[in-house]
Amino acid sequence: MALRTEFGIVDTANPNKDGTGAVTTIITAGAVASVVSVAILTLVTTTAGMVRIFVDGNIALEIPVPANTVSGSEQGYATAIRNPPFSVPNGGVITASTEESEDIQVFVTLDE
Repeated sequence: MALRTEFGIVDTANPNKDGTGAVTTIITAGAVASVVSVAILTLVTTTAGMVRIFVDGNIALEIPVPANTVSGSEQGYATAIRNPPFSVPNGGVITASTEESEDIQVFVTLDE
């Protein structure tokens, strides 16, 4: 098995919890894979909201994003979830969305 990390930027507000609407493809599994980590990073000021992670259009994880004002003395928000409670089937696609219209980087690492 080998580790592989991909990332994408979610930036369009999407309140849907069913995988429809504006979603960004983060990674496509080449084989049945376990998810080693999911991380998010904001480099802009954020309002309280949620990042949603989907596997083949089904919600797998919600990550809260706190309100945070980025400045010269205040960094963006970052968090990582290690060994989240889901896997990805062969050829499965992980997508992400954000509840608020703010640039959020989403990183996913798979063990394939």
